Amino acid sequence: MKSSTGINLKASPRFFDFFNSNYKCRFYGDDNLYPQHLQDFLQSSPSLAECVERKSVFLSNAEGYEILKKKDIETICDSYSLFGGFALLLTYNLLGDIQTVSPIPFETIRLGEKGEDGIITYCYYCADWSGVDTVNTERINPNTDKKRYYLFTGSIETRLARLGNDTNYSDIMYFSNRATYPNSPATPVMNYISSEVGIANLMYRNIRTNFTPSMVISHLRQSEETERDFEENLGRLQGDENALKIMSFSYSSIDEKPEAINLSPEDYTARCKDASDACRTAVFSAFNQTQFLRLADGSLGFGSEAIQEIFKYYNFFLSSERQTLQAELNKIDPNLILDQINYA
Repeated sequence: MKSSTGINLKASPRFFDFFNSNYKCRFYGDDNLYPQHLQDFLQSSPSLAECVERKSVFLSNAEGYEILKKKDIETICDSYSLFGGFALLLTYNLLGDIQTVSPIPFETIRLGEKGEDGIITYCYYCADWSGVDTVNTERINPNTDKKRYYLFTGSIETRLARLGNDTNYSDIMYFSNRATYPNSPATPVMNYISSEVGIANLMYRNIRTNFTPSMVISHLRQSEETERDFEENLGRLQGDENALKIMSFSYSSIDEKPEAINLSPEDYTARCKDASDACRTAVFSAFNQTQFLRLADGSLGFGSEAIQEIFKYYNFFLSSERQTLQAELNKIDPNLILDQINYA
């Protein structure tokens, strides 16, 4: 998705899910790659990255954990803050007790089909659902290389029944803020996020590679060698690292004098800034973080009292989600507490 000319992220992905009979799993988005697209946008959108990181920090303030590690909790909250869900791989002993807990990339999991009771009891893991990566030089096939797991249950009796003679039994705890795939806070503003990336691309290409030409140099055609030298010298002047350099050009008659034809009469800087600001505001609003945006631009001042009020407000906004996360994690780590974060 990344290249020397910027980030190739254009169309916003569509969020919906349906059961695909060929793959025997629920598709996550129309191309089954919605979470992968979210990851790409996270790496390319400064506003999305900032909002996701801040939400994760406010949620991951934990204490009392025994089975999970601090890094595990941070990974879980990172995943939840972007996707609205997380996934853990759990292994058990012969008594059905949890032995190990390991976070796994949320984008690697796809849910199975609903049963007659409307409940999904299994999922699939695949290292790369796009079918691009390879393992041992062999390209991954999502349809044949996926691995089936039961979804986590708190019932030890059910675990033992599933365990059978399998001494290496494991399942996956899959948490979602919806009945199937979770709804990311970024979903309603994907067009704004895509636009922010597009604006960054425009600036990148214009500054780094002169993707948008500003003028045409017209001059009298000469020998091929002279033409080639002239074009190479012009190329050496392009780009930000060559700005303010001077090129010497000699001509013997007025007909040989190069003429510069300006093709950029309008400056789009202000227009791009307005659009960029609108995109940034929309993303912060989707994550309910506009107060932090106002703090950054100085409209709320910089006093500690104002910052404390913003922290108090955002902690209150996240209180319900924090309680839901803690209740889910308490199923495997009963003493874990997710506490609010305070501004000291």
